[in-house]
Amino acid sequence: MRTRTFFLATSFTLTMLMSAFWTCGGAYAQQSGAEKKPTGGSLILPAPQPPFGGVIGRVAHDSKPDFPKSVTAPNGAHSLVAGR
Repeated sequence: MRTRTFFLATSFTLTMLMSAFWTCGGAYAQQSGAEKKPTGGSLILPAPQPPFGGVIGRVAHDSKPDFPKSVTAPNGAHSLVAGR
C-alpha cells in the first residue's frame, strides 16, 4: 500500500512540475520575442492584401486589371536563405 501511495504522490508531483515548466517556458519566449522589432515588412503575417483598385466591367474590354505589387527585398539587401 505504501508503494502505491508513494508512486501516486511522485507521479502527481512530476506532472505538476512539468506542466508548470511548459507553461512558464512559453510565456518567457513570448515576452522576449515581443521586445524585438522586425527590420522591415509587415507585423502581420501573411501580409493582408491591398484593396482592389481596378474596374470590373460587364465584358473584358470594359475591365481594368489591378495586379498586387510583389514583395521584394529592400535595395542593398544581401541574398541569403535562412533555415532551421
